[in-house]
Order: sequence, then structure tokens, then C-alpha cells
Amino acid sequence: MNIVEMLVPDAYVFKNSNSYQRKWLVLHKTAGGSTAQSVASWFQSGAGGAYTSVHYVVGLDGVIVRCVREQDGAGGNCCLESGHDTFWPTNVNLNWVTFSIENVDPATDNSTPMPTAQKQSLFWLVKDLCTRQSIPMRPADNNGGIAGHSSIAPQSRARCPGNFAWNELWTFLKGASTVTPNKWQIADAQKEWQSTAYLFGGTAPNYDSGIAKAWAQRVYQGQRIGPPLTAEYDSTDWGGNAIRVQQFANARCEWRTDGSSCRFFDAHGEIV
Repeated sequence: MNIVEMLVPDAYVFKNSNSYQRKWLVLHKTAGGSTAQSVASWFQSGAGGAYTSVHYVVGLDGVIVRCVREQDGAGGNCCLESGHDTFWPTNVNLNWVTFSIENVDPATDNSTPMPTAQKQSLFWLVKDLCTRQSIPMRPADNNGGIAGHSSIAPQSRARCPGNFAWNELWTFLKGASTVTPNKWQIADAQKEWQSTAYLFGGTAPNYDSGIAKAWAQRVYQGQRIGPPLTAEYDSTDWGGNAIRVQQFANARCEWRTDGSSCRFFDAHGEIV
């Protein structure tokens, strides 16, 4: 996924907050604005006041803008209001223990339905961030997870994130559905596949095979399988079934030649 970087000044972030365990992800909507870039520019200007920032902004068109580096804390998740969900810690500024993602919504009440491109990029980003940062991919509780801004500030942010595709997000994170990739996801997957072409004399392995298509679907869902390190080759599984195998930087694919299954394995076992 292509991510545009428009970092806010250091004065608006909590520098080097990795000494804290950030186990929650908070999702927002912008209640105004037209593009991820224009929202990021507003954060950069400091117009919102001290520490007004988020880690990422996702546009209606699917563009993702990074405003704050992940090793730093953003300023979008403060402060607790009366009626907040009880799992939030009360002895620390929540910006030290959370990540934040804004989603552009031009309506001031955050009532705009999320378009497909925005959902696709957001879902990919959420899964990728949660995977890398060990955030539970489920509704938030004392042990971490994902919540809306209204969970923290139910009075002033009761409509944040407002009209939001929660059910689709949970379905995606559970792996029960495959989201159709947008053009950026497609281009990034192709670029990653081609990145090891030098290992094969300048021409990457076949990108139209069953393994390649299964690999691309995993990448669209945020799994970090890595580019191919070998071409496909014939082998057999433990049951003596004929399989096609291909090695990737972070996983190995076993494709049953009868088409009944395609399984990926890493150092810890099968990737489900």
C-alpha cells in the first residue's frame, strides 16, 4: 500500500513514546475536510492547537497519509470524559498508549457512508498496524484492541467516528471475507513481486499462477509474506499428495495440484 508522508512538526507529537505499551488503536472521522492531504496540511499548520495530530489519515479515495511516525505518540486521543468506557487507564495520557487513524468525512456530523476505496485502504492499514504492533484485532477491552473516539470522549465526540463500517471491519479482520483490492494495493503487490526479479535473471516468476494469485490476496489483506525467492517447483506433502511449492521471504506456499487447497507456512506453522 502506498503511503504518503506529511509529518507534523515535532512540537505536536509525543516523541519516542515506545517506552509505553501502545495496545489500543482508536479510529476517528474528520467531521469536515475533502482529502487526506488537506487534513494532513491542517495538522501540519498547528491550526488545531497543541498536540493536534494523528498517526494516519485515510481519504475517501483510499489515499493514506502518515502524519506521525509510529515510534511517536500522536495527539488525537485525549482526554477521558464522563461516561467513557471503563477499560481505559486513568493514570496516563492516552496518547502515550494508543495509535490513531482519521478517516475523511466531509459531513460535520460524520454521517457520510464510507466509500469502497476508503474502506479497502483503512482495513488494510488496520490489519497491518495491528499485526506489526501486536494490537488485538477485536473490540477494545482492558487488554487492548480497537475502539472509536467516542469510547474515550462520549460527550464531545459522540459522533466520532459516526457512520462507520464496523461490521465490515470485524468481518475482514476475522478473515471471513476478501476485500477487492484498490489500484494502490494492486500496484504495490505487483511492485513487491517484481522486487526480487534480479534473483531470476531480471524476470520475476509467473504472476498469473494459482500460487501468485493466492499470494496477492494475502498481501491485500495485510499479511507480510515477502516477495518470491524461488520459482514454483513440484513436491509432495506429508500425505503423499502432489503439490506445487514456492518459497517467499517470510513464508512458504504449498499448492495442491488438484486445486483443493493452498496453504502458507512460516517459522511458527501454518498462516491462517
